[in-house]
Amino acid sequence: MRLTRRFTRRKQTKAHRYVIVGSGTAANAAIEAIRQEDVHADILVLSDENALPRLDFGAKSNDDNQRDEDEDDSDEPEPLSSALLQSYNEWRRHLSARFEEDVTSASNSNPPLTLLLDKRPLEFDVEKNRVLLGDGTEVRDRVSYALKDRVNTCTTRADFVRLDQLAAGGSEEGGDIQSVLIIGAGFLGSEVACALATDPRNKHLRTKLAFVEQNPVARTLPPYLAEELARRLSRAGVDVVPNRLVTSLRPSGDDDDNENDGGVTVGVLGKDKPEASLDADYVVLASTHTDPATTLRMGRPTRAGGGLERDEKNGGLVVNSQLEAVSGLFVAGNAASYFDPYLGRRRVDRYDHAVNSGLTAGRNMARSLHGAGKMKTYRHQPLFRSHLPGLGVLIEGIGEVDSSLRTVGVWVQPPNVGVGQNGGRGVPYERGVVYYLKGNKIMGILLWNASDVLESARQLMLSRPEMRDNLVEELKHTISLAPSDWLHVVST
Repeated sequence: MRLTRRFTRRKQTKAHRYVIVGSGTAANAAIEAIRQEDVHADILVLSDENALPRLDFGAKSNDDNQRDEDEDDSDEPEPLSSALLQSYNEWRRHLSARFEEDVTSASNSNPPLTLLLDKRPLEFDVEKNRVLLGDGTEVRDRVSYALKDRVNTCTTRADFVRLDQLAAGGSEEGGDIQSVLIIGAGFLGSEVACALATDPRNKHLRTKLAFVEQNPVARTLPPYLAEELARRLSRAGVDVVPNRLVTSLRPSGDDDDNENDGGVTVGVLGKDKPEASLDADYVVLASTHTDPATTLRMGRPTRAGGGLERDEKNGGLVVNSQLEAVSGLFVAGNAASYFDPYLGRRRVDRYDHAVNSGLTAGRNMARSLHGAGKMKTYRHQPLFRSHLPGLGVLIEGIGEVDSSLRTVGVWVQPPNVGVGQNGGRGVPYERGVVYYLKGNKIMGILLWNASDVLESARQLMLSRPEMRDNLVEELKHTISLAPSDWLHVVST
């Protein structure tokens, strides 16, 4: 792989056998896999980050991606609460740039990594096998500078630390925070709302959760289960505000009639209501979904084979089942739109996927370069986990879990507990399995407080299951949860 700089005629002679674009979890996994296959690998890492925190294994580490120049780097960061740490690890850790180096390998003969930071944008020339480096600019965060101390984007670990610091009666920026508004009720937003509302240190906080859907996590959970989650959040002290589309954020001081100076005014549109506003001292933007960071320019499409294909539906760069976009170029993590032999084309933004796809891509990079060994097909079924300890709920999902699909839920219901009509509120949703179906084909499985059957669910998905005629009865016994007379089925 040769490197050149755009708009210069200076000849570049430096070449690297492997080039990794990015510095998150998938990149680190790819580096590990390459070194396992090729002990003499010469690896260049390109990142658009200004700096990469270094993690030393075996030592107390601080993997905060600190972007605030005013922070004192010598101070140890405040530890995260267990609930917020779990949310960060599941939904944001794979996006955080960092450089992991095993200190025990410093003295061996492996070539060191070469890092080039703050490089963007990049252009990949497929025909000439080069990465072109450009000194382009980058759009700043979409949040106004005037709001930076009052709006949390839940992006880095430092953002989650700031959430945890609200327990002290405020944040590093001030101690006057009494109300928090979380925007977005996917898994991440629901977890953050639950963590703040159920933390005994936060008795001074009023927690509000606003979102555009009818119920939290409505795009994933079947309607009855999304309603159950909303009830539990309300009982935990979260003010649940559904059917609100956020249109603007502005400092409360901009409104002369608003006494909440120093806070944030959020403009919203209701389903059947005119434009209104919600006020809070602190706002959290908690979108579970992330857009792929495809930092490679697509090249010139007029030249045969000169461009990379984008997936217009799912986002990301189109790759085959070996995670290869074009010959010699592999894509992993949330930037890859890959082909699943059973579920079809998909893009996944989860930590579990970032690790496993990075390992597969790195291994295939080494094997394709040396022609040694068959490239591996990516067959891993990524898992996600959403833990809401304050609600007594642990949700795990595998495959395609989409509430628009037909669902069949199998719930454990002891005989002495009554059942309402069509499931109703009489069903104690404490432990169950929800199957997501397209025809008679199981597309995904969601576990609700049923971690003990996770491996059974994973093996079931790998077997590419299709049910027969008596679908509901068959699903009732596909994964063993409890005695038959304790099971109740709820379908949507």
